[in-house]
Amino acid sequence: MPAWKLLAWNWITFPPLGPGAVADHGVLSYALLAMAVLLSAWVQGFSGLGFGMIAAPVLTQVIPGSSGIGLVNTLALAQNAWQVSRGEGVIHWSVLKRMGTGLLGGVLLGVLALMLVPDRLRPLVVAPRAHRAHRD
Repeated sequence: MPAWKLLAWNWITFPPLGPGAVADHGVLSYALLAMAVLLSAWVQGFSGLGFGMIAAPVLTQVIPGSSGIGLVNTLALAQNAWQVSRGEGVIHWSVLKRMGTGLLGGVLLGVLALMLVPDRLRPLVVAPRAHRAHRD
């Protein structure tokens, strides 16, 4: 990464926090969080996806670890529920049931992997898949 990108990124992000650290952020930090959430919601409103990809990196700078990701998921769930309630389309329940079975199995498998795979080995699990995706 070029030095100017690293310096620019450090200028716009928040100081890194360790696990369990409590941050004392100012008004600017929370204003940037609000702007990131609004931008994320705006992008998802137009495209149907992208909320987590925009909100998660910013929110996890202030709320470290799984708490930040949990907040992103909670906000995304609320936004998706609101969008579904306002939608005028038809829900194809038969397709949703078929997809839901696989989704539930995948979520359970992912949670089990998070519980069983030690933190230091997770990069070894993710790296081969990321390398393969980059090659394709």
